[in-house]
Amino acid sequence: MSGATAVRTGRTRRARRRRIGIAALAALLVVLAASMLMLGKTVYPIDDVVRVIIGQDVPGASFTVGTLRIPRLAAGALAGIAFGIAGSTFQTLLR
Repeated sequence: MSGATAVRTGRTRRARRRRIGIAALAALLVVLAASMLMLGKTVYPIDDVVRVIIGQDVPGASFTVGTLRIPRLAAGALAGIAFGIAGSTFQTLLR
């Protein structure tokens, strides 16, 4: 195996591993977001949560999910993204 072939193979493997890792983390984010919207002091079924997200009025769930839980989920996700970008920037600058 020549040097160029070895480099190409290594890059392909790392790119595939990166895609698998990103897909796994995205799936985990979706599962955790859904569980955050459904679980709490009052537990709502997934169909009620989906109906609130698409804009229907669900007695009891509309206020809790739409007004309390979704903004908290968005703030947490944006804070996590900001911390990730900051960490990546620091690693790049201080490497």
